[in-house]
Amino acid sequence: MRKEDKLSAIVLDQKRHKELTVRIDYQIRMLAIQYQRLGFTYAEIAKTFNNAGLKTKNENRKYTASSVSKLIKGNKHG
Repeated sequence: MRKEDKLSAIVLDQKRHKELTVRIDYQIRMLAIQYQRLGFTYAEIAKTFNNAGLKTKNENRKYTASSVSKLIKGNKHG
């Protein structure tokens, strides 16, 4: 396999990985919103996510009530 072919394969793999990551992050956010609408507190949602082995997107840490709140509300600027 030529170097150019290997490079394009790596780039395609990275693009596919990014798309899957974005899709999974969206699904986790939607799940958190659904739990909130069912009456769960942020702490209960965090405990559920941690029991499932999920980690936060950027810091790769366990979920806290604060991180679940930020996940649901999003980052609103202005």
